[in-house]
Amino acid sequence: MAAVYAAKRAEEEEQSKKLGGKLQLMLNKLDNNETPNEFTLSGVELGGPRIRILVSQIAYNKTLKNLHLTRSGVGDEEG
Repeated sequence: MAAVYAAKRAEEEEQSKKLGGKLQLMLNKLDNNETPNEFTLSGVELGGPRIRILVSQIAYNKTLKNLHLTRSGVGDEEG
């Protein structure tokens, strides 16, 4: 189990280095509690590591109320 967690964490760190555009903007706003009440990442490909990065930021955010993720590639396991 520890090996799986370590592999996922390494994958997240690698993806963090590659983030850009709308997702990076969103992560910065989440980190600073500067998000609007509603935000869309529709059409932004998230997948496993990126959705885990996003969720880790959402967990402590107090400003975001609705997040739209249509066509983001979030599967059942990540969801």
